[in-house]
Amino acid sequence: MSKHMSTQHDGGSSTSISKDLEKVNVYEHNKYAGMGLTHEETDFYENFPEDQRKAMIRKVDLRLVPVLAVLYLFSHIDRANIGNAKIEGMMEDLGMSGIQYNIVYVHRIDLIFVS
Repeated sequence: MSKHMSTQHDGGSSTSISKDLEKVNVYEHNKYAGMGLTHEETDFYENFPEDQRKAMIRKVDLRLVPVLAVLYLFSHIDRANIGNAKIEGMMEDLGMSGIQYNIVYVHRIDLIFVS
């Protein structure tokens, strides 16, 4: 570091420092502020009864996990089918080059949901 550095702050940097200190104060009082939760939402989350929390998580799991499993299955089937289609001559039938196949392979999920 240089010996000639100034210890004085200009007006812009003091404003910046005060804004940073305000952010620190928010995070000290609300540890979930980084996730976008307000103080009221944080209180609700922390005071939610444990037995109800477990029941709610179980309900979400029972509804979400089967859907995610089916999507994973479709993804696996699709990944296998596009490789088989390439072997069977899809590129020649569609007049595709190597880079075009790569684009289709990377964006195959988009193609499934659009069609």
